[in-house]
Amino acid sequence: MIKQSSFLILLLIGPVLALATKGFAVVLALSGLTALVALSLHRPVWAANWRDKWRSLPVLPVLPLAALGYILASAFWGISERAFDTTTRLILVVGFSGALIALFNTLPDDAKTRWARALRWSVGLGIFVALAVGPHNVYWPDASEMARDYFELLRQVNNSLTVLPAFLFIFLGSWQGARKWLQAAIIAAACLITLLSQSQTSLLAMLLAVTAFGLATISTRLCRHLIFASLAVCTLAAPFIFSTAYQEKWVANYAPDIVVERGAGEIREWIYYVYAEEAVKKPVFGHGINGTKNFVPADLGAYVALTGDDPVLQDSIVSATQSGAAAAHAHNLFLQLIFEFGYLGTVLILAAIWRFFARLDRHADAQNAPYYWASIAACLATVLFGLTLWHSWFMTAMGYLVIFARMSAELGLRAR
Repeated sequence: MIKQSSFLILLLIGPVLALATKGFAVVLALSGLTALVALSLHRPVWAANWRDKWRSLPVLPVLPLAALGYILASAFWGISERAFDTTTRLILVVGFSGALIALFNTLPDDAKTRWARALRWSVGLGIFVALAVGPHNVYWPDASEMARDYFELLRQVNNSLTVLPAFLFIFLGSWQGARKWLQAAIIAAACLITLLSQSQTSLLAMLLAVTAFGLATISTRLCRHLIFASLAVCTLAAPFIFSTAYQEKWVANYAPDIVVERGAGEIREWIYYVYAEEAVKKPVFGHGINGTKNFVPADLGAYVALTGDDPVLQDSIVSATQSGAAAAHAHNLFLQLIFEFGYLGTVLILAAIWRFFARLDRHADAQNAPYYWASIAACLATVLFGLTLWHSWFMTAMGYLVIFARMSAELGLRAR
């Protein structure tokens, strides 16, 4: 009965995805705690002697565990007042997600298939509702004002649409019975909806996901190498790139008007410059987990003074930095990794990512692999220039994505 409760709660993923993304944390806590209780009450029977016990343990992923350990340990030298709070939340997300997957693995095959199908329908319904509500700014411009106090998605439409592409491709990968033209129509509709909506990050996620899907269809090895090489090079070179971009005024000289106007290009260029300059002041170990959150540089006034040749830009920055912080967070994955974990931690994290990518490339079959790589590209897009890694709702959404991918893989095994 407790096992059933865990997966019943898990089915709330779809409604939460559609209606209230902040609810991810609550739902994961409830389902994860229930899973831990179920696992403690149904412990597997261990082998009789210690040698058999030792051999029965799974091979631990050394690099991912080392990277996770470094991330958690960085709280001890971190500058953020919320460093230990963030590490606690990260531990809980990893622990609850692992418990749910472990509990799922104990189920008989027919129960695995049944719950995986139920979760697929839940997520599918959530995706449909989110896509229907997402572009409300086009067909019902006054909806946000009218429903502000009643409909959470209208206050968090960007959040929902931002993570939706990653769930969408895992969903499509689990729905192998659908005709290719229908899947293509769904992807095209999602691209159009994210274009029309107010979520630029979601549009970027869809475009990168479609690109990765096409590359992986041609060659998963090519897709893996391109994604990793892009991530590694841009991350390791981030301080140099963004310092040069500000000094040479790349946005003013080369960026299209839409980046300057809708993307606040010049303001972001300044924010990236601040984080790039400050990152190299602690290049080895970094500023610690969540150090980019509301970061207050010692010489913020000097950074603001650099914009004196553009009074309009300076006024905007002065207004945005009245709290003393350069920004709410770095708005840039590459700088966040270098700033928070230094080059030592970043190299370790990149090594763990490479290990994960290689493992996925070995174990994902040719039919499902393009959907996995599309989802990975969509996940990366959400944090490239938008979200910070440490939002509670985002961490739990990623935990749920891993659970969904694991359970969906079961449907592929049964279909063979």
